[in-house]
Amino acid sequence: LEPTFKTLLALPRYRGHYYNWYDTRTLTPLVPAYISTVDSGNLVGYLMTLKIGLAGLIDRVPLLDPQALDGLGDAIALCEEWLSGPGTGRNTAAGRRLRKELAGVRAELAERPASLGAWRALLERLGDRLSAVGVLLREIEEATAEAAGSTAVANAGEWLDRAAAGVAERRADLDLLAPWTAGVEALGAALPDPGPAPTLGELVRWCAHASAALEGVPNARDLRAALDRSRAHGEELIDRAVRLGELADDLVEETEFSFLFNEERQLFSIGFSVTDGRLDSSYYDTFASEARLASFVAVATGQIPHEHWFKLGRSLTPAGRARALLSWSASMFEYFMPLLVMRAYPSTLLDETYRAVVDRQIRYGAERGVPWGISESAYNAQDLNRNYQYRAFGVPGLGLKRGLADDLVVAPYASILAAPLVPLDVLNNLERLAREGMSGRYGFYEAIDYTPERNPVGERPGVVLPTYMAHHQGMSLVALDNALHDAPMQQRFHGDPRVQAADLLLQEVRAHTCSRMARTSS
Repeated sequence: LEPTFKTLLALPRYRGHYYNWYDTRTLTPLVPAYISTVDSGNLVGYLMTLKIGLAGLIDRVPLLDPQALDGLGDAIALCEEWLSGPGTGRNTAAGRRLRKELAGVRAELAERPASLGAWRALLERLGDRLSAVGVLLREIEEATAEAAGSTAVANAGEWLDRAAAGVAERRADLDLLAPWTAGVEALGAALPDPGPAPTLGELVRWCAHASAALEGVPNARDLRAALDRSRAHGEELIDRAVRLGELADDLVEETEFSFLFNEERQLFSIGFSVTDGRLDSSYYDTFASEARLASFVAVATGQIPHEHWFKLGRSLTPAGRARALLSWSASMFEYFMPLLVMRAYPSTLLDETYRAVVDRQIRYGAERGVPWGISESAYNAQDLNRNYQYRAFGVPGLGLKRGLADDLVVAPYASILAAPLVPLDVLNNLERLAREGMSGRYGFYEAIDYTPERNPVGERPGVVLPTYMAHHQGMSLVALDNALHDAPMQQRFHGDPRVQAADLLLQEVRAHTCSRMARTSS
């Protein structure tokens, strides 16, 4: 984060906004100099999320979490998966020894340390075992250099390296923040143990208390010095986290939204051309839009009146047994990107829309005989430099844009965005996409294009685009994190007092609920 913020602070801005494009070598804005309302709104929302996340590092996040062992176990399982195929030397003497060592690693990972000292001992054992595995794997790699399984062995080695790096990083954390574990254990009950998972703040306070308690104790000078170093390192990390949080908040406060807002229409323009000094003539006028987060943070920070929220169009369309808000292109991006940080409250207009949209996406995929998940993405057309072209795709019936049925492009990230709502449906869809050849070294590829006009004649339908887009990979990671860990990004965003003050805007009840309440009242 620190080098990222160093770069952010060096980039020229306009009224607090970052330009859409920069030269990555000189950091100068590229022509045309342009401010995007939706991109600025997303950035501000994520900076607010980041600030709360950094505060949580101090008193909510343990120094060492048993989940880290689960993550290491995943890396080992992937290593074993690569070694399970033919030509990988699994039936050689080295292969048998390797499997035995990996079984030992898994047994170690099943432990749950009861103290920081136990953590240190476990990490040391894991480091030694992984080193032994690495030696055996190199032996197998040399023996299979010309065999069909050589690539699989090399890939297994990459996952082993990741596991070893994870262990080394956690050992380094302990060396920096808890070099005193052996000395404390030697004292026994004379000094209470800080427990297996103190937070950074708890560790700093415990070290100060322990150092004071050891004052005047014979032969405790070295231990006190180690405790004082630990406290100093912890305080430094806390100061750095606080400083980064302050920088994030400064960027939020410096971003002006009022000049992007049309007072007469009570709507945001698509953006502002700094080169021409004028607003775009198009506006974000629908509630179901990727700009919803920009609207919300502008209201939450007090720059735009809350009446703007209710000026956004809420046209509804039937979607199976439910209804959904109409969007422009009916892409998952429009509907679900704001959900990465903004909560969906039960029995609200947005909640009904999210579920109806997912249901419609799933049914449309079944109707067309393809996996589901349609959104803006790359498709099977390239420019002279062989860069894939990119535009919005959607599901017919949910969007105002014409011609949505003319294309059929499926993007894995589009279904992953729905993982917090329908995890089993998403998992089944991803398994189907993997069978279609959509899984690569860095995860799922960008898209698969089933549009007949862009498919080679006589070949199996579906052209895989073996490319990755950082933005879509990032959204996928956040959506999966929300699905697996009780929506931490939403919790952080809603931990901001400004968001809490505007939270009622997200609790807009469904229209038919309002009507029923009105009838009951009358």
